[in-house]
Amino acid sequence: MTNEEILQGLFDNTLIGNAPEVKDLVNAGLEQDMEPESMLYDALIPSLEEVGARFERGDFFVPEMLIAARAMQGALDILRPLLAETGAQQVGTYVMGTVKGDVHDIGKNLVNIMLEGAGFTVHDLGVNVASSSPTSSASPRSSRRPCRCSRRTSTRSRRPACATT
Repeated sequence: MTNEEILQGLFDNTLIGNAPEVKDLVNAGLEQDMEPESMLYDALIPSLEEVGARFERGDFFVPEMLIAARAMQGALDILRPLLAETGAQQVGTYVMGTVKGDVHDIGKNLVNIMLEGAGFTVHDLGVNVASSSPTSSASPRSSRRPCRCSRRTSTRSRRPACATT
C-alpha cells in the first residue's frame, strides 16, 4: 500500500467511523516509516473537518460525529506518544469538565477529541465538576484555557461562574 493510499484510507475510514480500520492504517503507515504528523495533518484532521462540514449542512448528525471522533481517538492513542517524541509543538492547553450537577459528557468528549486532533493538550476533569475545583496543576495558569460544559438546562446557569475560576 502506498503512502497516498494510507492517507486516503485514513481520511475515508475516519469519515465513516471505522475505528478498527483507522488503527490498522495508522500502524501500516508507521511500519512504512510515515511521519505521524503527516497522518494527523494530511488525513485525520481534514477528515474531521469534513465531518464538521457535513454536520453544518445537515448531512451528518451527532451520532455520526461521535463515531468519526472515536475512530480518530483510536488513531490519536497510537500517534500521541510518537508526536510527543518528535517534539511536535503543542498549540495550547485546555482544561475541560462538565459543570457540577451535570453528568452528560458526550459533547465534552467530542470537543476533547477535536482539540487533541488540532494539536492542543487537553486535561479532562470529567463530569459533575464544581466551579471551585482546581482546573489543573499540570500546566501554568497563563497557558491554559478552562472550559466547562453543561447539557442540562438546569445547569447552564453555572457556566458563567465557572468561567471566572
